[in-house]
Amino acid sequence: MHFEILVEDDSGKIALDVLIPKILEVSKHTYKIISYKGIGRLPKDLRGKTDPQKRVLLDRLPKILAGYGKSLPPDAAVIVVKENQNIMEKPDIESLQKTIKKNWNHTPSAKAQSYVGQFFDRALYPDKIVARVDGNYGVYRVSIEIHNKIVKSACSCYIGKHGYCHHCHALALTFLNNLDSFQFVEEPKLQKIKGLEDIHSFLTAKTLEILLKELKDKGISQKDFAESIGMSSRHLTSIKSSELRNRYYPTC
Repeated sequence: MHFEILVEDDSGKIALDVLIPKILEVSKHTYKIISYKGIGRLPKDLRGKTDPQKRVLLDRLPKILAGYGKSLPPDAAVIVVKENQNIMEKPDIESLQKTIKKNWNHTPSAKAQSYVGQFFDRALYPDKIVARVDGNYGVYRVSIEIHNKIVKSACSCYIGKHGYCHHCHALALTFLNNLDSFQFVEEPKLQKIKGLEDIHSFLTAKTLEILLKELKDKGISQKDFAESIGMSSRHLTSIKSSELRNRYYPTC
């Protein structure tokens, strides 16, 4: 039997060049490992045209499989290898716009209108948008998050605990009016962190709540983590609660 093994990058091919001979009886089977330039994502139109020069795996997959269907023998198999980690893809902008527009479809108040377009540090994550704005009592951090079709918004102003304050409405309109002004931020993969800047980017993309959950999955309790950084578990809980309101403790 013959196996065509498609992998997203050269590093994956190098690893499989070592691994495959150890798990496959090469005396009975043949194989070929082909690397691409990134994982990409499946196109919405599976029969649409794609750029063969880009060599991005999932983008090209429908065409690749169609070609194999005409050339490979019946007993051959095609295997697509994707790294087993949370790969953060760029969000579906169209769905994001539609959801935000649906939740903020009413006429903005005069207060909200005055903040539209005034945001800075505009960031776009796979599941949320975040920005800051100068308010009456300092700089406010405002966010809108969409997860499993559930929309959550928050603002660090005094009325923004549960979101839907005028700053959240202004952020929604700013995004709808000028989405290109939001810079996409991709969380660095843990395995590729090499220095302090990477650590900062990695932690910035996570809330404390998510970080504690990931640590718990690895057998590290909130209490153990708190003690390891010289902090009480109660203090961590307070910080976690504060983050839900986009309020952050200053660091020394």
